Amino acid sequence: MKKIIISVVMIFCLLLFTASGIYAKQKTFTREYTYQASEMDSKVSSRTNATAEMRNILLREVGTYIRSEQQTSVKGNTQDYAEKIEAITAGIVEMKVLEEKWDFGTYYIKAEMTVDPDDVNKRIAEVLNDKQLTKELEDSRKRTREAETEIAKLKREMEAQQRQFAKEKDATKKTLAKERDRDLQVSYNKQIDWLSAEKYYDKALVAHNNGLYELAVEYYQKCTDISPHYSTYFNMGCSYDGQNNYTQAISCYQKAILMNPNYVEAYCNMGTAYYRLGNVNKQLECYKKAARLGDIGCQNWLKGNGYSW
Repeated sequence: MKKIIISVVMIFCLLLFTASGIYAKQKTFTREYTYQASEMDSKVSSRTNATAEMRNILLREVGTYIRSEQQTSVKGNTQDYAEKIEAITAGIVEMKVLEEKWDFGTYYIKAEMTVDPDDVNKRIAEVLNDKQLTKELEDSRKRTREAETEIAKLKREMEAQQRQFAKEKDATKKTLAKERDRDLQVSYNKQIDWLSAEKYYDKALVAHNNGLYELAVEYYQKCTDISPHYSTYFNMGCSYDGQNNYTQAISCYQKAILMNPNYVEAYCNMGTAYYRLGNVNKQLECYKKAARLGDIGCQNWLKGNGYSW
């Protein structure tokens, strides 16, 4: 009996040691941020701005940490590489909101990102080998930054406009200033919507890259509900492909092409989806269109199978 007890204890200690070794690799970054709301901000816009800035803070820290953990040296422009890694990280690491509070003047948020450097480095390498996915992630990050820059600019303009409105005494000029302020508010809200859509876009990318295709479709749908974009429809189609739902995938690729008639990748994927459904004529039609738009893969496939384009 004594020997059995000792064996059980030893096994428990071994499991505990093994588990601690697994989790020791993980590193969690936890940060706080408080957004100072302006007169033109609502709770929704304040939360969107606070969440975006919190995500930026964490992504910069995680990116710096990941680069410091990499063993290989990076040739070329290190700033470009840093931005590329930050963009990719945004698509594979999810931010978890721990606490948030709105008091009508400030929006407080506390959030974290947990990473395993070995796992993240492996996935970064995989993404870098996928030029299309890398481009999608970089474009998403670029759009987010452009929206943030435009939001900051519009806030400054609205604050200046409101100061001018308060000083203006001429009734006609006051009316014009009020209309200008209303136009700026509309533009501001539009950019907030865009930033909010990008948040769901990033969540969808994380879900898709983790093989959670159904969840990815859900996030992409929320994104398109706020601000439709051809790349969102394309990626939603890829997530439907992941579920083997080729009919829905084709519908998404068609929507992407309606918004961007020269979207080569959408034609390629749609052709493959038609092939999965057994519609060879449609497959050829899509591949030929992609080939005429310059896709080397479709050109080689058509040539190898005796077709011209």
